[in-house]
Amino acid sequence: IRYYEWMSNIKGERYGTITLTYNHHQRGLVDEITDIEHEFIGTIQSTLHLHVDENNCFELVVVHGDGERIRELSERLTALKGVKHVKLTTIVPEAEE
Repeated sequence: IRYYEWMSNIKGERYGTITLTYNHHQRGLVDEITDIEHEFIGTIQSTLHLHVDENNCFELVVVHGDGERIRELSERLTALKGVKHVKLTTIVPEAEE
C-alpha cells in the first residue's frame, strides 16, 4: 500500500530511473516496449539495455520531466505481459541557493 501511496504523490519536476526485466521471447513484447518508449521521447533521456541470459533482458531508463508523466510511463511498462519487474525511483531537483 505504501508504494502505491508514494506513486500517487509523484508530481512536479522529477529526475529518475525506471528499471525493468523482461523475457525477450515473449511474443511482441520488445516491440510494445519500444512503442511505449517512443511515446515518451520528451521524458526519456537515455536507456541502457543488457542481456542477462538467453531469455531475460534488463533495461535502465533515465527519465526527466513531469512526475505524473514519469509515473504513467512506469505504469504502462508494468502492465505489459512478460515484464517481470519494474522499479521506479525519482528525486526532486534541489533549488539553487
